[in-house]
Amino acid sequence: MPYGLIILSYRIDLEADEIEPEFRVEAKENMDEDTDVEKMFSLDDRFRVYYAHTAGETGTGEGTGAGYYSGRLRDSRCSIASYYTGLSKDSNKPEYLICALIQPDESFDIFKDIMDEYKNEAIRLLDKLGDNDEKLVGTKLWKEVHDKLDSTLKYVLFQMSRLVNLNNEQKIAMIFNSLERIAILRKLAQGPISKEKLREFMEQTALTLYPNMELLLKPFVACDLIRRDWSKGVKDPKTGRIKGKGEFIYLVKDISLIRVPPEEMLKKVKEKKPPFDDKGFTKKYLMKVQEFFYAYNPLDDLDYKDSGDLAKVLLDPDTYDFLVLLRFRAYPKKKIPKVGYGETNIILKKLMDLDIVTLIEDKKGEPWVVLLSDPHAFMLFPEYLLENIRQRLDPNAVDPILQQVALQHLNYLESTYYEKKEF
Repeated sequence: MPYGLIILSYRIDLEADEIEPEFRVEAKENMDEDTDVEKMFSLDDRFRVYYAHTAGETGTGEGTGAGYYSGRLRDSRCSIASYYTGLSKDSNKPEYLICALIQPDESFDIFKDIMDEYKNEAIRLLDKLGDNDEKLVGTKLWKEVHDKLDSTLKYVLFQMSRLVNLNNEQKIAMIFNSLERIAILRKLAQGPISKEKLREFMEQTALTLYPNMELLLKPFVACDLIRRDWSKGVKDPKTGRIKGKGEFIYLVKDISLIRVPPEEMLKKVKEKKPPFDDKGFTKKYLMKVQEFFYAYNPLDDLDYKDSGDLAKVLLDPDTYDFLVLLRFRAYPKKKIPKVGYGETNIILKKLMDLDIVTLIEDKKGEPWVVLLSDPHAFMLFPEYLLENIRQRLDPNAVDPILQQVALQHLNYLESTYYEKKEF
């Protein structure tokens, strides 16, 4: 759960006798009355975050520049995700840090899409004040901008709080919304692996330099996809060292995020419920559905790009609410319901661009918004693992495993074979 949001401006008065950088709070929003993000974000931590953006955490000059930084605050021990607007060519124009303070065990990636939307809106509003923002304090424009900033922060914090309580299909989406977690899923599909080797794999593939394995594995645990157990290892007769010792991770269920035909819409077609009581409308709709799924093959999504696009839809609260409505009925375009605080037309365009919804005209020429393909998460038994485990029992295999590790994995696969999870 996020603690709150805060926008800071960073200023330097070059005409002062002593140059002292100043952080000024432009807007803030706390999750509850007992929390004050301004106090949680100490001055020392503000400089540390700013320094990480501009000079890099090690002072090598390899900071993020304009862009994101995520890390841990030293003084309050909470985590932070901040966006820095970058150095300004105009010395009079302030630089901005747009920050979310979140709990230390929470992963930033679940909030990143909302943060993108939030920081873009915040920058757009702050740019209205231009270079003379200090002279505009108290004016009508200044009040309008800051009132809008406050309402934007309230909306974003509300959306973030919703993302903490995900349903099962959204938890699956968290995996496909992360390149790091997709890499972990692929690696686990090869067979059992020690947690330490998995960490090394993540570092070697340059996906993340200092991987927080507990956070990365969190949705796998939440979806009951893995089992974790300790291996005692065996003593190598040649070296006397213990090999194969440590915590191992075993994949027991595989997942996919694909498109399926819109079941409820097809039921309405069969029942001839409006607007499907119009034969011409129904014919056009069924033709579009057939054309789409004739060309669609989920096995073509080898790089998980489409799964990633579907995951973003499921993890955006307003877009997801709109999708749920469309799963159960079609709407005239001029009467589409408003969901949350989002711009419905923007959400509609996003879903149309992804071929999730389509427009069909009725006999009066009025366009209707109808679901074309429905994102759906599936959980299945990873039968392919049986052969992978068998091959890796060979001591000459590329990545051999101990017999005790293989047997443990087979036991887990057997015990979870009949387990099912509803989506």
